[in-house]
Amino acid sequence: MKSIHLLYIALFSVFIYSCSKKNIQLPLIESDGITKIYNHSSLWLFYEENGGDTLAILNKNNKIINTHWILNIDRRLTMKNVIPTLVELQALKIKPSMHKKEGTYLYYSFANTKSNNISLIEFKPTNFQITSKQITDTIYNNQIIRVNLFKNKILINKSKTDWDQLKKLLGDYKRKDSLNNFKIFLNYDDNITYQKYLQMKMLLSKINIAIDSTEYIYSLK
Repeated sequence: MKSIHLLYIALFSVFIYSCSKKNIQLPLIESDGITKIYNHSSLWLFYEENGGDTLAILNKNNKIINTHWILNIDRRLTMKNVIPTLVELQALKIKPSMHKKEGTYLYYSFANTKSNNISLIEFKPTNFQITSKQITDTIYNNQIIRVNLFKNKILINKSKTDWDQLKKLLGDYKRKDSLNNFKIFLNYDDNITYQKYLQMKMLLSKINIAIDSTEYIYSLK
């Protein structure tokens, strides 16, 4: 059975896709993730510029339906670029097939700057909802934690915070949540980078509070 030990590749976490010699700059995150996985194939989402436009170019030639899929996505891409690919790959992964093997999943890769290796986080089933209006509605009960991620700021239940303070605030919610009633709702501007998105996903995965499977994406003009 095919396995992978995920090692640190280079100082700036640049993967070189051997067939085309293209570079992937993985997200840099100071957090532990999965470092060993069996029976996998890799997919690559490259960052390219063309006439002032940013393009997300998917290479899925190595995709094997009955394996885990590792998504290597360039951290410079915005979520506007990335989401269509995530929707497509998620649909392909859950589509019934006579060749499909049960118990195979999608994973995001990142460079763990804490331990100097390449690590993974599971891409759990996600309902991506595009909206043209910021979700700043009234918090109807004290079990809802609404995290809003923008290009230049972070809001938690309408209060402005930063990365370090967010981790502390979520930890405070967890300590108060003896009955596990709290739930996190993640919302973000589609102009944030994939780096920021995955950094947030990794932070939330460590808090051990339920996260709603629907993510609301602001497509702000």
